[in-house]
Amino acid sequence: MNVHAPVSDFMSYPPYSVQPEDPLKLAQDLFLEHQIHHLLVTEEDRLMGILSYGDLLYLLNRMDNDGFEAYRNQVRLKNYKVSEIMSSQVITLQKEEPLLHALQLFLDKRINALPIMDGEKLVGIITSRDIIKGLVREASAETK
Repeated sequence: MNVHAPVSDFMSYPPYSVQPEDPLKLAQDLFLEHQIHHLLVTEEDRLMGILSYGDLLYLLNRMDNDGFEAYRNQVRLKNYKVSEIMSSQVITLQKEEPLLHALQLFLDKRINALPIMDGEKLVGIITSRDIIKGLVREASAETK
């Protein structure tokens, strides 16, 4: 894998996103429907934050645990807003930056996703899963 290649070669696009005032139930539905672990939070095409599936699971784990847990949690998620649990301090990369920079940030900052920008415009997201897919694709091509 060429770690000097631009992150845009590995990113997923267009990125799935939600707005800060969207209910967490919508975010949960997107996580499950698209089998993703990160949603970018945007408002008027401006990056406002990031929401991880782990953030959502942490919230669900803090809720009451009784016989009606699943039902109650779904009702509660309709009342919580994305902005209440999203991370607003987001590290981004420009699309031409090398993959090595993303890998270093994943390790140093203990994160698994980075929004990818073209100037001020959000163009994609790169996750640890995107990099693993790239490794598998490359290894498969070498064995043919």
